[in-house]
Amino acid sequence: MKMTSKLKLVLTCMAVLALTCSIGSMAQTTFPDKPVRLILAYSTGTGPDTVARLIAERLSEKWKQQVIVDNRAGASGFIAIQGLKSAPADGYNLLVVDNGHVAVNPHIHKTIPFDSAKDFAGVTTVFKNPFFIATSSSGPVDSAKDFAGVTTVFKNPFFIATSSSGPVDSVPKLIAMAKAKPGELSYGSPFVGSPSHLGGALFEQMTDTKMIHAPFKEMGQMLASVAGQDVSWFLGSVSSTKPFVDSGRMNLLAVASSKRLAGFEKIPTVEEAGGPKGYVVEAWVGFIARKGTPDAVIAKINRDVVEILQSAPMKKRLTEMGIETWPSTPTELDGLIARETISYGELVKKAKIEPQ
Repeated sequence: MKMTSKLKLVLTCMAVLALTCSIGSMAQTTFPDKPVRLILAYSTGTGPDTVARLIAERLSEKWKQQVIVDNRAGASGFIAIQGLKSAPADGYNLLVVDNGHVAVNPHIHKTIPFDSAKDFAGVTTVFKNPFFIATSSSGPVDSAKDFAGVTTVFKNPFFIATSSSGPVDSVPKLIAMAKAKPGELSYGSPFVGSPSHLGGALFEQMTDTKMIHAPFKEMGQMLASVAGQDVSWFLGSVSSTKPFVDSGRMNLLAVASSKRLAGFEKIPTVEEAGGPKGYVVEAWVGFIARKGTPDAVIAKINRDVVEILQSAPMKKRLTEMGIETWPSTPTELDGLIARETISYGELVKKAKIEPQ
């Protein structure tokens, strides 16, 4: 019996589909059969680094393969991003970044060596990192008396921390001082376009105030400047501010979130503390793969990482660090990056932040 061209086409398509499904199934079954690398846009000892190492340890146990943490901090995350971009699209190299790297960078740098939509595929968000407004505990600016909760930036509530003595002891006083002395109060951030920077810029917009943004090259320099009273305040996470709070050099005034943070229930939200209503800036940290990585591989990584994040021991450990787990599906992360690329672009434009 002679086969028609139409029948040949149908059978060919069915064969290709079967082969594709077979390859995907095989990838899901065999992955990983060699070490996996987590490329981090963060320094050793930071919150994201600590969380990534906890996950890497558990993935190694689950996969029976070594999961290597490769810290490539610096250059606004471009070093780490290039590390993933130059790797094969097979899931054996994953990028750990935040929305500042993939959604904000395109608006604050003139030259961007990547396109999030074309180069990367979401795996899962991992956590939300609470931030506080922080200042030195003595001198002209006082944490408990200087400022109050302002904003979240990582899809994790941020806290307002200030020095433990000073003229401002509430959000209304912070706003009043900023209005009375426009351009005199300063807020720090680890780099231009960071969550701390955009959170401060949003605070200015929502309170109709004008302050000075003081960017630094790294977190350590900024913390020292705040503790030394060279900078009035900043938005900081639990992990970054805790040593200074424990030593009495900084205070946490309010959490920049829509609700109080578990483990820090005594600290009010920005709105509760008298700040702008609805003042929330969300930020997150997540896992990203190369575009073209087999769907089955991404699905497996997502499933295993989410299982780890939802385990009671991991939730307890991260809660103690002031971190809230926040897993997602790959599709949800892709959509989140696309939406925030637009929203952060609008914020950067309103704040008149010039591309560097």
